[in-house]
Amino acid sequence: MHVLCLVPTVGLTAVLTDAVFLPGELLFPAETKEQIDPVGRLILGLLSLVGAFLAGVFLYRVVKSPVWFRMDERGFEYSPGGISTGFIPWTDVERIDDVPVLQGGAGGARTVRALGVHLKDPASYIARQPHTLHALFEQRRYQSGTPLVIAAGDFGRECERVVTTMRDCVARARS
Repeated sequence: MHVLCLVPTVGLTAVLTDAVFLPGELLFPAETKEQIDPVGRLILGLLSLVGAFLAGVFLYRVVKSPVWFRMDERGFEYSPGGISTGFIPWTDVERIDDVPVLQGGAGGARTVRALGVHLKDPASYIARQPHTLHALFEQRRYQSGTPLVIAAGDFGRECERVVTTMRDCVARARS
C-alpha cells in the first residue's frame, strides 16, 4: 500500500495576509487612513474581522484536513482539504490523462497540470457525492471531460512516480 500525506503550503502566507489586510487597503488607501471617520473605522474593523475569521477557517482546514492521497492495489482515495473522492476502485477507472486546468494567482490565471481520472460511469460517481458539490463536479466534467481532477502539484517531486503507478494499476485492472 502507498500512502502519501500532502499539506498545501504554497501561497498560505499570501492568502492569510490578503484575507486580513486587503479589505482595508482596497477601501482606504494609505494616504487617507488618518482622515477616516468613525463609520469608516467601523467598516474597516468589521472587514478586518471577517478577513481574520476567514483566514482562521482556512488555516484550520489546512491543519485539520491536510491533502492526502491513498493508493493500493485495489484503488485510490484523494482528499484535498477534507473533501474526499471516496474510494475509487481501479476497475471503475477507464484511463488517466493529463488535463490542463486554470488556477488563479497573484499574476492572474495560469494553466497548470492536473490528472483527469476518467471513470467508466461518471454519472454514478457524481450521484454519490454530496448534493451541494454536484454542480462543481458537473463543471469539472464539462471543462476537463471528467468530474475527478487531481492537482498534479499536490504530489510534488513524487508526481511522475505516482502517475506512472496509477496508470500501471489501471492497465492491470483492465487486463
